[in-house]
Amino acid sequence: MSNREHYKTEVISAASNTYIRWPLVIAFAIILIGFNALGSEIKRLFSATILGTSDASNTALMSNNAISKKLYILSHIPRSPDVTSGSIAGRITVLDIESRQELYTFAAGVNVDAVPSPDGTKLYIASVDSSPDGGIGIDYLTAIDIKTEKELWHLILDDRMKGEIPTTLAISPDGRWLYYYSYPWLRLNEYPVDEVPYWVTIVNTSTGQALPDKILLPDCFTGTFQVDPNGKFLYITCLGTQDIRIANLDTFQVEQRLKIPETPNRSALSWKVGGIASSILSSDGRIMYVVTNDLHVTVIDVVQRAIKKTINLDPSRKWLAINSMTFLSSDDQILSIGVQARKSRNENTTNIVSFRTIDWRENSNVTFKTSFIGGVHASLHSNGLIYAVVVPAFPNASNTIIQIDAVGNQDGAPIIRQGEDIKRIFTGP
Repeated sequence: MSNREHYKTEVISAASNTYIRWPLVIAFAIILIGFNALGSEIKRLFSATILGTSDASNTALMSNNAISKKLYILSHIPRSPDVTSGSIAGRITVLDIESRQELYTFAAGVNVDAVPSPDGTKLYIASVDSSPDGGIGIDYLTAIDIKTEKELWHLILDDRMKGEIPTTLAISPDGRWLYYYSYPWLRLNEYPVDEVPYWVTIVNTSTGQALPDKILLPDCFTGTFQVDPNGKFLYITCLGTQDIRIANLDTFQVEQRLKIPETPNRSALSWKVGGIASSILSSDGRIMYVVTNDLHVTVIDVVQRAIKKTINLDPSRKWLAINSMTFLSSDDQILSIGVQARKSRNENTTNIVSFRTIDWRENSNVTFKTSFIGGVHASLHSNGLIYAVVVPAFPNASNTIIQIDAVGNQDGAPIIRQGEDIKRIFTGP
C-alpha cells in the first residue's frame, strides 16, 4: 500500500470511529500574557483576543466574542465515572458566565456537536442516538429554541463527519444557513480509497431542509471551516491535502485552492510535524494565518486569493505547534500559538508564544510547567478569563473546567461536571 493510500485509510478509519481520541499531546491554552514588561497596551490586546479554529478551534465560536454571555458545555455521559468508552448519552449545559448559574440543559446523543445562532436565540445540536445496551442509532441535527427549550425541527443525517475531531459545524453571520462536513460513512465499502467523496452540506435554518446543492471537497479528509464576516465565502482548511479552499456560498463552487508550503504529504495523520496545526482569519476577514506543526506561518490574502509570504517562526526547531491552539488579537497585531517545547527526552513543557504580525518578532513566551496528557480544550471570554477543560489520560473522564486569569493563575473554584465526560466547550451569546 502506498503512503497516500495508507494515509487515507487511517483518516477514514479514524473519522468512522465513534470514540476516536486525538493523539496524546500536552496542551494548555492561556493567551492572556500578564508580564509587566508587556505594558498596558499589550495587556489590552490580549484581553480582546478571540479563540480561532477549533474547538474555532472551534468554528462554532462566534466571530465577536465580546457579546458572549454563556458557557456551552458539550458532554458525554459515560457508563462509569472512570471509563469514557461506552458512553450512553450526551448532554449540553448552558451556564451564565458571570454567576455560573445553570441556565439550560439539553439532552443529546453521543458524538455531540453544537453551534448557537449568532443572536443566541437558537441552538443547533448534532448527535447520534444511543441506547443503554450500547446500540448506536440515528444521527440527528436538531434546532432548539433556547428560551422555551422546544424543538423547532430535526433533520436525519446519514453523512456527518464526527468523532473527536475539530468541530464540523459552522453558521452564517446572519444565522440563515448552517454548514456541516459530510462524507458517506455508511457506504465506504462502495468507494475505492482514492475516490471517497467529501462535501459541505448546507441547511436552511428556518425550514430545517438541506439544500440539494453541495460544496464538493475531493480529497479533503478532515477539514475545518471559517465563514467570512460578510457570509459570502467559506474557507475550508483541508488537513488531508494540506491546502486552503475558498468556496463561493452563492454558487457553491470552490473557486480557489491554495497549497500551503512546508506541509509535505505524509503517510501518518496530519498532526505530525509539517502538517497544518490550525488556521485563523483576521477580524476583517481579509487575511488568513495558517500555522503548521513545525511553526511555519503562511499569510494568505483571501481577497486577492494569493499567498503573501511564509515565515519560519522556529528556525531552531525547539517547538511543536499544538493543533487548534492559535489565537489572534482583535486588532490583528498579535498572533499567539500554543506549542509543546521539548526540554529532554522525558520532559516537556507547554508554552504560549506570541509574535507581532507586523514584523514577526517574538513578543512574549510564557511557560507552563503543569502538563495535561490528552490536551486542553479552551475558550476565551471577554471578561479576560480563559475557560479550559483539563483532559486526563485515557480512559479517565474529563469533568473539570478551570478558569485562568491574565497571569496564568487559576482564578476561582473549578467547575466540576460530575458524571460527565466533557467533549467541547465554547463561549457564545
